[in-house]
Amino acid sequence: MNSRIKKYVTFAIMGGGLYFILSFHFIFYGKNFYLLMKIEPTAEKTLYSLNGKDPVKILEIDQLRSAGIGDILVETGLITEVERQNVEYELENDLAMAYPEYYKFY
Repeated sequence: MNSRIKKYVTFAIMGGGLYFILSFHFIFYGKNFYLLMKIEPTAEKTLYSLNGKDPVKILEIDQLRSAGIGDILVETGLITEVERQNVEYELENDLAMAYPEYYKFY
């Protein structure tokens, strides 16, 4: 009976740990790392490094942009707030032109 309870507790802890890992983007930059909460738990872009990457290319990734990677890019000094806003504006307009049925303008 006692070993069965230990087994259930172990599986619950492992399941909770897996859910935590799948619910966050772990962003690495130099010796620092940042946590960004994902929109939905997936295995995509769970571990991501900013080292040596173009900030515009990073912002082009929808999952990271919607999670708020722009704030981390500004905080680390890779991009300014104005540049971030301009890139996000351009990307949103490109999406609106590519998928007009999802972006209705009234």
